[in-house]
Parts: sequence; structure tokens; C-alpha cells
Amino acid sequence: MSDDESAPATVPPDDELEAAFAPYITAAGQVVHHWNQLQERLGRVFAAAIGNRKIALAIWYTPHSDRAQRDMLTAAINETLDDKWKRYAPTAKADILALVSAANSLADRRNDAIHAPVALAINKHKLTIISVYFHGNPRALKLKGKDIVNEFNLCISLTRELYQYAEKIETAINFSSHYAWPDILPQLEKKRQKILVDLQRRQSQTE
Repeated sequence: MSDDESAPATVPPDDELEAAFAPYITAAGQVVHHWNQLQERLGRVFAAAIGNRKIALAIWYTPHSDRAQRDMLTAAINETLDDKWKRYAPTAKADILALVSAANSLADRRNDAIHAPVALAINKHKLTIISVYFHGNPRALKLKGKDIVNEFNLCISLTRELYQYAEKIETAINFSSHYAWPDILPQLEKKRQKILVDLQRRQSQTE
């Protein structure tokens, strides 16, 4: 072999490959777990808004997609008289709609975590997780060049915040005499302001 020829690459042993994949597998699993918790909590907000828990949850579990369930929640909130929500807080209706809107936005990150293919690559003599974007997979392309585990951890953090907020909303609806309506999450403020404008415009059109 001449000096300018490179030695053939060697495949790392299985235990090294498994160790390199472990952080990704853990993070992806956490994304799934926390997302499922959020979606279930939104179902309980739906039940609290409807009022008849048994019937509401039977309806909630009928669709076969998370997005269809969230669309039902949005529809239920929109079609409920404003007076019902104002007894909780002046912005209660907009707060719930902002929560669902944020969940819809976050769902795309969740889907990236679940559906984007990944592989191991060697970077500076170290095994690292990369998205398999080479064939044009749109979800993998969105993760191109990113620290995938960090992206997933951010998704986990945001999902937990929405879950905790949804839990406080459900509690405030079900036990309004004991629990005040929760303050809006800072990251939802812009969404709420836009929704408030839309609600006011719709109200003016019906008057």
C-alpha cells in the first residue's frame, strides 16, 4: 500500500454503536412520553369544557389522530358562549385557544423526533447522531446540521410546560371556587393577543 492510500475504515464494535445511539433513543422516548401526557391532559380540558366527562371523553377518543382531537377542542371552545369563560377570567377563552395553537405548532417538532431517520457518523473521531437527509426526507432535512438530542430535549421542555399549563387550566375549570385562572405562559402571549383580536372581530360581525 502506498503512503497516500487511506486505510480502510473499520466498523466500531456493537457496544460502541449502542452507546452512541443511547442518548438519541432516550431523548426520542422522552419526547413520545411527554407528548402523550400533554395530549391526554388536553382531553381532560376538553371534558372540563364540555361538562359531561363520560360523554366528552368518549367523543375525544373517537378520532384516530391527535390533530383531530385538538381540532375538536378548538371547535368546542370557539362554540361555547363567551359568558361561560368570562366567569373564569376575561381572557380564558383566548388562553385555551392559544394553548391548543401552541400544541399544534409543537406537534411538528414531535413528528420530526418520531419520523425523521437518523444514523451514526464519525465527526472528529467521535460517533455522532445525524439525520439521514441525503435522500430528501423533509423531516430529516429540518434536522440537518443540528444537535438532534438537544433539539429533542428542547421539545421535551416545551411539551412539559404546555402540559403543566393545561393541568392548571383544567383544575381552574373544575374547581373554580378554589383555584384561580392561571397566568398565561410568556411564550403564548403573542398567540393570545392575536386570538383576542380575532375573537373581538368575530363578535363585532355578529352584533
